[in-house]
Amino acid sequence: MLKSLEQVIQLQDLDTRLDAERDRIATIEAMLHDRSEYEAARRRHQEAVSPVRQLEADQRDLELRAGTARNQLLEVEGKLYGGRVASPRELDDLQKRGADLRRQIATSDERLLEIMEALEQTATSVGEAEGHLRQVVTARKTLETDLLAERKTLVAHVRQMTAEREQLRAETDATTIRQYDRLRSTRGGIAVAEVKQRTCLGCRVFLTAAYEQRLRHGDAIVTCQSCGRFLHLVS
Repeated sequence: MLKSLEQVIQLQDLDTRLDAERDRIATIEAMLHDRSEYEAARRRHQEAVSPVRQLEADQRDLELRAGTARNQLLEVEGKLYGGRVASPRELDDLQKRGADLRRQIATSDERLLEIMEALEQTATSVGEAEGHLRQVVTARKTLETDLLAERKTLVAHVRQMTAEREQLRAETDATTIRQYDRLRSTRGGIAVAEVKQRTCLGCRVFLTAAYEQRLRHGDAIVTCQSCGRFLHLVS
């Protein structure tokens, strides 16, 4: 087999592996930058927590208003039953004020009960969202650790293969390299095709017997009559 053909076969193998490993590095970079799963889990958690925060704020407001009303009622009842008010009109006003405060307290207590029930109902969804978010964060950390380690290995491997490739290109005939590069750019990155059963596996064209004989003789580089790729006869 001709030295030039051996070289382009080796070069094709290196380039194919380099393409695959560079594609994998690009995929890893995309995965490292893709935080969509985490963001979705975080949004779900925020959506679950948001009504809880509003309910808790309403609860604090109602408790403050109810406490104020109770203190006012104590003051009113102190006047009513303290024996210091003699005016019938003032007594009537105090009784009305007391009744109004009791209604406010009752309404607040009823609403507070509704809020407590709502908080109990939302606790399950909040717990589920928090659990899911923790799982996503843990899985993300593990994934990032694995991806970073893989990328480090791939980058070192690509650097090594690139050096081998450049040395091989320097040792290969310039005309062959130009033809190889042209085929790589126009044939989907594949410049060398195997031949099995008189068929070019690059384009699936059936070759003539004369082509097969030239390949078997091995005195010159043979290219496919259809796709132009370098042909490599395999048993």
